[in-house]
Amino acid sequence: MSKKIKNEQVNINNPYDNVKVDKLRFQYNKLSQLLVLLGLAFVTIGTFLLITFNNYSDSNPIKVIPDFYIALDIVFGILNLLILFLASEKVKYYDKNWSLFGVFIMASLNLVRIFLTPLYAFNKGWLTQGRLTTIIILLALGVISLVISGVIATRKYLLLSNHKKELNLWEQSN
Repeated sequence: MSKKIKNEQVNINNPYDNVKVDKLRFQYNKLSQLLVLLGLAFVTIGTFLLITFNNYSDSNPIKVIPDFYIALDIVFGILNLLILFLASEKVKYYDKNWSLFGVFIMASLNLVRIFLTPLYAFNKGWLTQGRLTTIIILLALGVISLVISGVIATRKYLLLSNHKKELNLWEQSN
């Protein structure tokens, strides 16, 4: 049986390759964690650019958009911060639910968000075309980071869980 890890074929029957997978038991999933945190940073910056506007006509140019729909987006942004930080910690420790589902669900919610609030604010005249483009790019980069993190976390989780089953450690650790 062979598996792929770090762009190399891993043959579980080969003791040397088995060591590579066994090392996952003692190493954190730092790459997935960093990608979730990177996605969090992109989404947070996009949120701050979205909820503020500049009408270029008075002495206090930066304002928060005064709308209930934007307030709901702010609440979603706060929950997004909390949940994505939790997700970064969970994927670091190869958590099954967060590796297989949680990160992808958050990526999906943020993908849907790209088409809701920024376009709503743009249609109301609160955002310029350039700012809308910047916000969409930032939110899309956040989604891409989350999806890549989820793929890496899922792959490593499945490798590690199969390896633990072979070692008969799976029942003891879960």
